[in-house]
Amino acid sequence: MSTSQTTMPDLFHPATPEFIQDPYPHYDRFRNEAPIYKSQIGGEWILTRYADVNEILRDLRFSAASYAVTTGLSAVMHEPRFDALRKSQSNWMLMRDQPDHTRLRGIVNKAFTPTTVEGLRSHIEQIVGILLDDIERRKHIDLISDFAFPLPVTVIATMLGAPVEDHEKFKHWSHSLVGTLDVQLNPERLEKASQATAELTEYFGRLVELRRTNPQNDLISALVTAEEQGSRLTTQEVLDNCILILFAGHETTVNLIGNGTLALLRHPEQLEKLRTNPDLIKTAIEELLRYDSPVQLTSRVVKEELEYGGEIMRKSDVVLLVLGSANRDKAQFPEPDRLDITRVDNKHLALGAGIHHCLGSSLARLEGQMAIQHLIKHFSKIELASGNIEFGDSASLRGLKALEVTVQV
Repeated sequence: MSTSQTTMPDLFHPATPEFIQDPYPHYDRFRNEAPIYKSQIGGEWILTRYADVNEILRDLRFSAASYAVTTGLSAVMHEPRFDALRKSQSNWMLMRDQPDHTRLRGIVNKAFTPTTVEGLRSHIEQIVGILLDDIERRKHIDLISDFAFPLPVTVIATMLGAPVEDHEKFKHWSHSLVGTLDVQLNPERLEKASQATAELTEYFGRLVELRRTNPQNDLISALVTAEEQGSRLTTQEVLDNCILILFAGHETTVNLIGNGTLALLRHPEQLEKLRTNPDLIKTAIEELLRYDSPVQLTSRVVKEELEYGGEIMRKSDVVLLVLGSANRDKAQFPEPDRLDITRVDNKHLALGAGIHHCLGSSLARLEGQMAIQHLIKHFSKIELASGNIEFGDSASLRGLKALEVTVQV
């Protein structure tokens, strides 16, 4: 019997509060009973096993085009009032196929090589130190708004050449865009995202014009130079990918720091192990990425009719690849529901795979390592101040609304 023809009721409702709060039991059931499942509600294919997710992320028969994904899930995206949003996201390198993806990524990648990112270490350490000193004075803080958010947004704004003091605007715009990556869209979310796109386009438009006449040592200047010297980027591509870099450049890292710290606080023996063995920070970050992945799912669109896993997938079918489930697959990870910061050979998919593997993975890892390592070094005691732990309402990007903690030097 094909996996999608099981009699299991359609329980994949990732936008419901229960699912968002703890999706992992739901993932377990799908992996065990219907790992390749066609939704009875939206018609999309839902893949939850590690082997399948890993394979399709690398399979060029599946398109990453964003506008095709979103319109496939919600016809409202076709409306003219959302043209700017749809067109902007269709220019994001994250959502482009070859050869455009290769062209766009090749230009931006120079700013995110491991060597370039390592050169940011002292700058990141300085920002971490300032934030921790401020936290120390207050004792009771929201780790998300006071630490996890300002660190990566300051770093990415500096790299772009955008004023760091605009971070509150960045936060608003970013939260508005998050909703457009979810599997269930509604006009209200799209209205907010459209407005954010328009404001961001205007914002970066001013910065781009400034860099044309007065280039600096920043990423916007590099993108403008690439556009002018080789006509390899259009002005619209420059603007749209600045939006992507700002959004993606901090959103994942915020969730890594927040989810990771929560996991350690809920597993005090692992926190203590890391505190006494700080050299474990690299394997710890990989495990935290796997255990409660900042990005829970991504999408692909079938380019042409094909057979996969005994199923016939039609052209334009939407495929949801559940990264969060793949990273808890016991076929790939021994005791996958156990947090183990010493886990080795940890080939998780939290940062994707294939040609669309996260461009900023080196930066996210470095920021996560430095943030968590310095946090537990700076404070002898970190405790949850509230038992009410609530995650944001995005099914695609898993992150906390807040994380109230008390700290003691």
